Amino acid sequence: REAARVTLLDRVQRAQNEIAVRDSLPQSKAVSSNVVPSTARLTLTAADAAILYVDGTRVGTGEWTGERQVNAALKLSAILATASTACVSAHADTVVRLRAGDVREVALSVRPCVALRLSWTPSDARLVFAPLDGGHLLTMRADTTGTVLLPAGRYVLTATSPSCAQFSDTITTSKDADNGVIVLKRRMIC
Repeated sequence: REAARVTLLDRVQRAQNEIAVRDSLPQSKAVSSNVVPSTARLTLTAADAAILYVDGTRVGTGEWTGERQVNAALKLSAILATASTACVSAHADTVVRLRAGDVREVALSVRPCVALRLSWTPSDARLVFAPLDGGHLLTMRADTTGTVLLPAGRYVLTATSPSCAQFSDTITTSKDADNGVIVLKRRMIC
């Protein structure tokens, strides 16, 4: 009986030692194929000087990459801080919804504005600025007072007046203008 008791104690001791050794070994980090990531990688780009925001939090300037939670609407923004608040092309916003495991790149287009002052004859001419670099069509009368902010870029300018020949030209606006203001002086053939 004593021999059976020693053998039983011996087996229990060996089993405890095996468990202790197994528990001390590093656990396998194998990931089950059923595990779904809870984040997605987002890269946000804009002009080099643009300040970037994700859900109202500043994340960088020009380009930013980071991990974000999925299944939530994220508001992305780019703003040229030195531009006038009236410059519609100096800020861009969009909303994205990321899915688990996504790798998404979002480019926000922002451009500075140029102040445009008109000195045009006849003053009742209708001016249309058609952007060649993307953006919105801008239509105004030549007698517009003060200055108008126009996104920097290339435009086809067309002017019409009931008693004059149509005028058309391609113009380029940039922030390098004298004092930041471009003066357009034209006299249409009437």
